[in-house]
Amino acid sequence: MGRGRTLSRFQKEFPDEESCAAYLAAQRWPEGFVCPGCGGSRAWSLASRCRLLECPDCGRQTSVTACTILHRSKLPLQTWFWAAHLLATHSNGMSALQLSDQLGVTYKTAWLLAQKLRRAMIDPDRSLLEGVVEVDQPRFHFRTKEAFFDPAKAAKIVIAGAVEVIDRATNKARPRKLNAKYLDTRSGRVRLAVLPNNSAASLHAFIRRNVKPGTTLLTDGHSAYPGTCRLPPRPAHGR
Repeated sequence: MGRGRTLSRFQKEFPDEESCAAYLAAQRWPEGFVCPGCGGSRAWSLASRCRLLECPDCGRQTSVTACTILHRSKLPLQTWFWAAHLLATHSNGMSALQLSDQLGVTYKTAWLLAQKLRRAMIDPDRSLLEGVVEVDQPRFHFRTKEAFFDPAKAAKIVIAGAVEVIDRATNKARPRKLNAKYLDTRSGRVRLAVLPNNSAASLHAFIRRNVKPGTTLLTDGHSAYPGTCRLPPRPAHGR
């Protein structure tokens, strides 16, 4: 939505709720409206609720946001569109705090918006990491309210990360000889996930979801890694 549009153009294209609703309707029914009740092709939007389209043949009302991340949201469509534009056009990313300041909403609302939009931006059929991939699973300590004054009771969270190692000379991810050092390289595509624990089962599942079979893995020698070479291929999406 945001890519390729300047700020001024974006504001002109989506000046109000009606324009946002019309855009969603066009994306949902690119070949024209089809009533989910009777299959009719006619509809009109309600003056009081622009998100709803009503079929004149059967009277069924259909929301343009149904079955989307905007469904049942009480936020204005313009707020959603503006948040999507900001997240899509800021190359360095945008925190929930920055989003809160830009949109004029609470931090909690901005955080929820960012989470939902980021999940929606992930392509479920994206290709797996391949070639040479470095994997690590650092643990981060954090304090809950109960343990704030007692560092010994701090909780831990495990974040698994996988990144393609790209050779600068060839601009490709190619494995080197056994025990060879990977110098003069850069980072490629990245995958991150929160793991329930630091076990082999959790780590293997993360690798299977994100790394193509046959890929060369670079690890820190953690005891959970042995056996990854025997991991079966990831099942097809949707199964």
